[in-house]
Amino acid sequence: AAAGTGKTYTLEHAVVDEILSGRATIDQILVVTFTDKATVELQARVRQILQRLLDLSGGDDDASDDACWIVDDAARARLAAALVSFDTATISTIHGFCRRVLTEHAFANRQLLEQEHADGRSLFGRAFRDVIRRDVARSRPGRDVLRAVLASGTAFDDIERVVYDVARARARVEPPFDAAAVAAAIAGVDPAAVDSIAGDDRDNDLARALGKARATGDIGGVLAAIDAIGLAAFRKWAERRAAAGAPDAAAWCRLAAVAVTPMAALVQLCWRAAADEFAARKRRTGKFDFDDMLGRVDAALASPQGPALVAALRARYRVAFIDEFQDTDELQWRIFRRVFFESPDGHRLVVIGDPKQAIYSFRGADVHAYLTARAEIEAAGGAVVPLVACYRATGRLIAAYNAILLQDDTPLFTGAIRYDHPVTCGRPEASATDRDGRPVTPIHLFHLGCEDAKYRSRSTDARDALAVRIGQEIRAILDGALLVDGEPVAASDIFVLTRKTNEAAAVGAVLRRLGVPIAFYKQEGLFQTAEAEHILRVLAAIEDPLDRSARYRAWLTPFFDVSLDELERCAAVPGDHPLMQRLFAWKALADHKRFADLFQRVIEDSGIVRRELFFRDSERELTNYLHIFEVLLEHANATRCGLPDLVVELRRRRDDETDRSGTRDNVQRLDTERAAVQIMTLHAAKGLEAKVVFVAGGFSRCGPRAPAYVTVHGDDGARIVHFDPDAKLPGSEETASARAAREASEEDQRLWYVAITRAKARLYLPYFGRFDATGACPAPAAGDLVAINPARDWPIRQLNAQLARIVSGERPVAPGLISREVCVVPGVLPDADGGAVDARAGAWAGPRTVDADAAAPEYADVREAARGPFVTSYSQMKAADAGGFAVAVDGADDEVAGAGADGDGDLPGGRAVGSFLHAAIEQIDLDRVGVSYAQWARDPSVHEVFTAAALRYGIDRAHIARAKRIVHTALTAPVALGDDRLDGGLASAAGRAREMEFSFAVPRAGGGVRGFVRGFIDYVFEHGGKLYFADWKSDALPRYTAGAVRDYAEQRYGLQARVYTLALVKWLGGGAELKQDVYAGRFGGLLYCFVRGMRATGDGTAGIYFARPPFAELLAWQDELYAREVWGPRSEP
Repeated sequence: AAAGTGKTYTLEHAVVDEILSGRATIDQILVVTFTDKATVELQARVRQILQRLLDLSGGDDDASDDACWIVDDAARARLAAALVSFDTATISTIHGFCRRVLTEHAFANRQLLEQEHADGRSLFGRAFRDVIRRDVARSRPGRDVLRAVLASGTAFDDIERVVYDVARARARVEPPFDAAAVAAAIAGVDPAAVDSIAGDDRDNDLARALGKARATGDIGGVLAAIDAIGLAAFRKWAERRAAAGAPDAAAWCRLAAVAVTPMAALVQLCWRAAADEFAARKRRTGKFDFDDMLGRVDAALASPQGPALVAALRARYRVAFIDEFQDTDELQWRIFRRVFFESPDGHRLVVIGDPKQAIYSFRGADVHAYLTARAEIEAAGGAVVPLVACYRATGRLIAAYNAILLQDDTPLFTGAIRYDHPVTCGRPEASATDRDGRPVTPIHLFHLGCEDAKYRSRSTDARDALAVRIGQEIRAILDGALLVDGEPVAASDIFVLTRKTNEAAAVGAVLRRLGVPIAFYKQEGLFQTAEAEHILRVLAAIEDPLDRSARYRAWLTPFFDVSLDELERCAAVPGDHPLMQRLFAWKALADHKRFADLFQRVIEDSGIVRRELFFRDSERELTNYLHIFEVLLEHANATRCGLPDLVVELRRRRDDETDRSGTRDNVQRLDTERAAVQIMTLHAAKGLEAKVVFVAGGFSRCGPRAPAYVTVHGDDGARIVHFDPDAKLPGSEETASARAAREASEEDQRLWYVAITRAKARLYLPYFGRFDATGACPAPAAGDLVAINPARDWPIRQLNAQLARIVSGERPVAPGLISREVCVVPGVLPDADGGAVDARAGAWAGPRTVDADAAAPEYADVREAARGPFVTSYSQMKAADAGGFAVAVDGADDEVAGAGADGDGDLPGGRAVGSFLHAAIEQIDLDRVGVSYAQWARDPSVHEVFTAAALRYGIDRAHIARAKRIVHTALTAPVALGDDRLDGGLASAAGRAREMEFSFAVPRAGGGVRGFVRGFIDYVFEHGGKLYFADWKSDALPRYTAGAVRDYAEQRYGLQARVYTLALVKWLGGGAELKQDVYAGRFGGLLYCFVRGMRATGDGTAGIYFARPPFAELLAWQDELYAREVWGPRSEP
């Protein structure tokens, strides 16, 4: 089923045909799909067809008998029965089907009735560690080999990851490790004969290791020494000795034949035991992981009870349809072969797929299993039915990409999978035209090249130049330059495809700068993002706030937003510093495993939501933060783990880039729901389509250059995990590394097929010019660019070779199908050492510098124009005035510490207490305050607020009673408002708002905006038709009389009062200007409420500073504010 040929349509109609024909009832049909989404979609579509057929009242006289169903009374009865019993239909994923088998046949399979799904990776890790401690580390050769692997610098987590991969692969491990054979071979050689293998100290290391092994039996040291030299080099040395006729050559050749890397030895010593322990633990605890659902069914079918299970499944199902069969593996095929393919009773098996789209080997899919299954089916007389009518693309686009995919002497597909059935157009009426109705070329090439033959291009230069051109083209398309079927193209009708996620991020950044609306679709690697690293650092600091390095790493993240300069000043912060208090408060929640509260407090206390929304031009980072917290919370709830285990889990997910759990937790969510161009990897694009597709990736290498092992397939199709990539495969002249490269190349071919078949109307491809088999670039054509030669490890090289044949005319293409334009890429000049020098470096003289100390006034306008808009706050301005630095900490961050006063009892001073009181005031239900203190204090909801706040800020619970009294008084005490008075207290105001956010612009002289001032006002309330604002202060003062409070507030909080007053009056006026009529009619005044000094009775002046400055004073404040030169530590360019 080639791309776009109606595979799902065919599948759903085949299911309905089984029902109408009477060959099977709905409950006798098994349909296996690839994803949960496909399952839901197929269920809905089959049900819809059944209902539509049942609702028909007549036939189409023009329909021929072979092109339609005859729905007679018998057929109607079958349709009605199918609809009534539709919920009994088995349309599910392979894992859903296997889980159903295990559940329905639990007794036969000897399974616990209650099974719990668990994360297999974590369970395996615990089993692996037990095997290492119990078996490997306590005996030889295990402990010697383990010591050798660890001594090489390999981390224990990396060892675990390799063993897990081998256990999951269910593959043969090569080369085999035989400890006795290695020991015997060591005993047969003379260490003194080691000479000129590596030609350096590694020879001496091997000689010493051989001597030690002969004395102590430590073969691990010998394997490590040989590995340091290189297995291939050691083998060649032994072969040279044999060729020279050395008498000990046979002994050395025996050692070379049995030597393996220490990692290969360790893996073979422990992987089976770890896998057995892993399985045993799951059986004992009634847990299963993603892989168990297939493995246990396979084991049940092979057990003594297997024939009974096979008979039960055959009695249940008459026919099975398996969708996306190219993504099967050996285990899946073995299950369906036993149940259906090998049935002697007429059971039928229909497998549907496109091997040209087999691109998920990294998730465990095995196209070689597909090829084996297809060969077996064909050998048994099964029919192969190709679907060749494409209903996705226009006829011209199909003709164009058929030319690229042509299976001639030098095709794109070079392996067993071929493009032998070129598709035809199933929608001849489909069209793609310009705004004047003229047909456009369906495939357009961006020819990337350098302007000068001396230079070559880097992959990043080519990628960025291509992204700029793509952005320009997208903007033209969105402006109506392209019509598809007569309709304009929307942003959501456009895909941009990349090979890797880092390419997607780079291209997305360029497109965003060009004003193109973008969204990242199902981007892989959630736990490999910077956001995951930020959360990991914060959690590690919460785990141990006294770990200085952990604190520093956390403070540098956006959750604290401390700069490097500021961090230097944080070297010796005290324990009551807001940064430390925040970590201690978070740790208190973590220690009680209150992770929901912890994550919520991290989000709220850090202000990460506001900061990301305000400063970022997309919601990508914020979406990732919230998604990661959600996944971690789900894991914590499922495992009941503590914070140390959660840190380990997050670190494991960060290091494990492949997601095989089946939950797709490592896929990033869409960061916006608006219409946007979708940027995605080629893998994510499979199964999708768009009117316009741009390919913008494939310019960077994939995978490590020298992996410790490779996974390949033998000549029999069986999987092999090979730890000696330079060695020849058993029974083959091809090395393991060459086989791995060939298989990777063939998968890349299939990946490019997926890329070019996503488009419905127009496809844009990068093209790097012609090159010959040696990799040399021919002379450019007159007026053309110098061709860029794609590096040999660029994945796009194979597709580029096909385009080169078309561009050169070697492969003829009908006119008007493929067009090409030149795109200039900045070049680099190769230097003598093989490096690169920027093409423009030779002529670069450097910028003219200005002595900053001179502060020449003639440069002021230049500096101001070059400086981007700043964003500041009262805290930052205050810190700049004091010569200090600002740290984003909510709450009472600039209130003075001190002992309690004036009846405060034992309530201490300090910022933590101030933050504690602020938090309580912010969260108290104001509608429940207007009762007696005794009644209010007993309210469980009140106690919960204070308890949580105390825990959050590390306050002794003994202080809660006094804090309640202070807060209740602050909210209910009479407040003097100049000539007026609010007798019922601030909580009794008719209209009120807490934490009101504001922002206003600072204009630039001559036009434009210099920056923005933003912040949050503690409390805004309405009284007598006017608006007031109040700011809570918990400063401990010697006296709280009206005069003392006035002097203190004006001296310490004068700047804050001015900023907040300007903000509120501007907000009341609905614009950037101060309006005198608004001030006179709507602004009531400002209050500073020093809560420790407020009194429940009296004239309402104790602890209160109230002011209503004249309008002329506000204008003066505004002029003074606008004239500032320094806006805070972060405003400097």
